[in-house]
Amino acid sequence: MPRQRGNGEGSYRKRENGSWEGRILINGRSHSRYGKTKAEAQRQINELIRLSQKGLLFTSTNTATLSEWVSQWIADTVSLQRKSSTVRNYTVIAKHIPQEIGSIKLQNLRPTDIQRLIKILTTKQIKVKPDAPVKFLSPRTIGLVRQVIRAAMNDAIAKNLITYNPAASVTMPRLERKEMKTLSRDDINKLIASEMDEPLLPCIIFIIFTGLRRGEALGLRWADIDLAAGAIHIVQSLTRAAKGFALSDPKTLTSKRMIPLPQTALDILAQQRAKSSAADNPQNLVFAYPDGTPYSPDSLRKILTRILTKLDIPTIRVHDLRHTFASQMLMAEVNPKVVQELMGHSTITTTLGTYSHTTPSLKMSAATTLETYLKPSPKTDTETPEKTDE
Repeated sequence: MPRQRGNGEGSYRKRENGSWEGRILINGRSHSRYGKTKAEAQRQINELIRLSQKGLLFTSTNTATLSEWVSQWIADTVSLQRKSSTVRNYTVIAKHIPQEIGSIKLQNLRPTDIQRLIKILTTKQIKVKPDAPVKFLSPRTIGLVRQVIRAAMNDAIAKNLITYNPAASVTMPRLERKEMKTLSRDDINKLIASEMDEPLLPCIIFIIFTGLRRGEALGLRWADIDLAAGAIHIVQSLTRAAKGFALSDPKTLTSKRMIPLPQTALDILAQQRAKSSAADNPQNLVFAYPDGTPYSPDSLRKILTRILTKLDIPTIRVHDLRHTFASQMLMAEVNPKVVQELMGHSTITTTLGTYSHTTPSLKMSAATTLETYLKPSPKTDTETPEKTDE
């Protein structure tokens, strides 16, 4: 008979999904750790042994539950590092954690629990109007729930509350990229030619010609514009706050950028300047109510829908105006690296991955350029005779 493993000795088994589980008994309590390979599971077990030897292995049975810890992490840690809008978004995302998983204590949480959570969320219905078709959580939202849990668990590891992250290796639902909607050149020209008395029509056209995010456009100040150089500097963004709206730093470090302005955008600024008075606009905003009060992002969305409907243009989101800018730039064969910088993307991979549908024209252009470069020039009738020794 195989001998029974004692306290402090680990055992390993390969699971049905191909991953490995390591088990160890420490101070009379069984611990399980997981890895994609046996070596990875062994490293997890060795880390448990190391923590136990140093007296750092957390074994209390009176710890917070998953939901309690995520809420505490958002309040105590995220709020110190991220913008208020991010804290608010994380709080909303955390509400999707089902009670049967959220009530599990941290040290008892296993990858199988997180996998069960993912399964529950795939069948969770979203509240909609009575006559509307049934809707479920999108794979992207489910991915955000797992992302928040994973980050919270990493913080718990850093504080020695747990020794491994149960959300690190779970199978996620397939994320199907939605087809991007953009305006055509004819649609854009319709908007420019329109003489509708809509207060944010200039802002909408301005976004199409600059690629600004919604908050960046609504938070743009006259102080951020260099008319002499024909450029704007993105240094802040309008975001929703606890009471109303606030101006804060842009989304990422690369979001702080300079954008040169085409003539259409310069004309819009000239028109806006003629209509506004700096004395009546304490926040110095370019696109605002007459008294300087900022427009809400929801107002921009509603006005855009109303304008497109009146002009018989297919309805798109405000963010799709930004997509329109990038797509038109790439189809005009602007260098993708330039487009990345204008959009404020952190990497060119984001740009090319998001707008891959526009890059075939770039590839065809590259093939034509190579053909022209390598193709030999046609011979002329008069050729220089070869030099001889005679």
